[in-house]
Amino acid sequence: MSVSKPPPSYPQSPNTVLPRAHRRPDDLDMAWAYIVRCSDGSYYVGSTVDLERRVSEHNLGLGAVYTRKRRPVTLMWSGEFDRVDEAFAFEKQVQ
Repeated sequence: MSVSKPPPSYPQSPNTVLPRAHRRPDDLDMAWAYIVRCSDGSYYVGSTVDLERRVSEHNLGLGAVYTRKRRPVTLMWSGEFDRVDEAFAFEKQVQ
């Protein structure tokens, strides 16, 4: 497996924290659980590593089958978790 070096503009220090929008995908160490309200008044619970992208996918009809016929959706709540499995476990608790 080869490891590529970060581009010169990317901070070299492992302690440097970048805003989420400026991180590379492999740097996204956080995950989200979220609740959206659908156009019919129902709710959908999910988890993701990219909250903005996921809500957008739901509104484009690219998200879960449940939300495809219930667009648009509105983000009602989101919580950030340290690990993906924690966000997924929380999603399942709410469901």
